[in-house]
Amino acid sequence: MLARVLLRLIGLRYRLEVSGLEQITTPRSVLILPNHPAEVDPFIVTTLLWELLHPRPVVLESMYKLSFLHPVMKRIRAIPMADMEFDSGPYKRRRIERSLSQIIQSLEYGDNILLYPSGRLSVSGPERIGGASGVHAILRGYPNANVAVVKIRGLCGSIFSKATTGGVTPDVGKTCLRGLRILAQNLLLFTPRRPVTIEIAFNPPGLPRDGDPLAINRYLEAIYNAPSPETPTLISHSCLFRSVPEIPERAAVDSTVDAVPVEIRDKVLRQVAQQAQVPAQTLSDTTKLGDD
Repeated sequence: MLARVLLRLIGLRYRLEVSGLEQITTPRSVLILPNHPAEVDPFIVTTLLWELLHPRPVVLESMYKLSFLHPVMKRIRAIPMADMEFDSGPYKRRRIERSLSQIIQSLEYGDNILLYPSGRLSVSGPERIGGASGVHAILRGYPNANVAVVKIRGLCGSIFSKATTGGVTPDVGKTCLRGLRILAQNLLLFTPRRPVTIEIAFNPPGLPRDGDPLAINRYLEAIYNAPSPETPTLISHSCLFRSVPEIPERAAVDSTVDAVPVEIRDKVLRQVAQQAQVPAQTLSDTTKLGDD
């Protein structure tokens, strides 16, 4: 009942078009894998799937511990996951391993898990999972898991996306308050609605379950970015006049390596090749570890 009320509230700002929900014929032990264009999409996907699957979302520890969200996180049995985007270390890796073990055990018990394969927001539209190994580790730990790949389009360019912040993750609390102000200024019912499509593929036949992390990630990226990577969509914040957020230009990053001695560069590339188990000649100064 609450999920239906929340969906109506979501509908005040977002016009959802959902397909593939009827494919989920085995609503147990489902690993739900959406792309991640905006901070608000976990709320939308969880609410949309709540009555059918009661998904347990995997959330970053920083989000899980927010004072105004923590009671809700506990209520829906969210699973906290350490954030490896900014720093790493043995202790943090052990916490991630414990979270992955908890996810696998939950799937074995029949729970349904909502996990974002990339583990981070997309910046400007294209979904890049890179070398993340979470999905691979889970499918290796519980090969019998059902898999629902969820493709979300339309949220890139919203106030909850990185596209409007120059690549910076939006502050959830402040952005929620901003969203409420937008609804109030439009008297709720007159708020311009953002069209959002959600496509669900349940146990897609081409999923390389037994493949390595890169094979699985490339498969998921192909689904998320088809037929072409998403670009920011701007929707007015006012029903009376055009009021859209600006898309700031991202600051250029000085990535020149000319100042680094050639012998140091070669040594680094050989070390990376050894760790990645790839031929050293396939790597160069422009190789992106996350993408390649």
